[in-house]
Amino acid sequence: MVTQIGDICIRYHPPIPGEADIKEVTVKKETTGDWFVSFGLETDEADLPEKPDVDSLDASNSVVIDLDILNYIYTSDGKTVDWLDLEDEYERLQRDQRKLSRNEKGSSNYEKHRREMAKVKRHIKRKELDYQHKITTWLVSEYDGVFVEDLDVKGMLEQLHNVRNKQDAAWRQFITFLEYKADLYGCHVVQVETAGTTKECAQCGVET
Repeated sequence: MVTQIGDICIRYHPPIPGEADIKEVTVKKETTGDWFVSFGLETDEADLPEKPDVDSLDASNSVVIDLDILNYIYTSDGKTVDWLDLEDEYERLQRDQRKLSRNEKGSSNYEKHRREMAKVKRHIKRKELDYQHKITTWLVSEYDGVFVEDLDVKGMLEQLHNVRNKQDAAWRQFITFLEYKADLYGCHVVQVETAGTTKECAQCGVET
């Protein structure tokens, strides 16, 4: 029962744990016109796996992550994760933007194309989040220690020309996912100072 609204029928997933107390309910209308309900729950703290001591970490089961521009990430043991391919989604978004610009603001056609564009943006955001969740879950479940550069994200966005790709990467969000999942999987995530991590290639002279 929602104050001044009444009963609302909803579909939700996953099920709300029977032992959880519902502390907060938020009803939100998105730019797509769809309505969503989010619950704030309070549960007993779960038993988290014990982390190995940092000094006792096995180097063979630790990895250094390089957040990169040409690829999404590189790992010190030779693995590469490519960028998420969103070319089709961005092309559709551009088409919807052109359609929107040809309609008078406030008209029914304008509202129709605005909602279509909002749905594409939401779809892109969800795919990015899903991609980041899968990568970070893989890293903290695969390794005992994950080391990553403490990058100046704001500085990168100001200095590098391809701003959209840097924003899509959501570096800070990626590291945040790593850090909170590390507690769930018993993994150490350590941010390393960037000073000295950029090296000049002995063959071509390019800084990497």
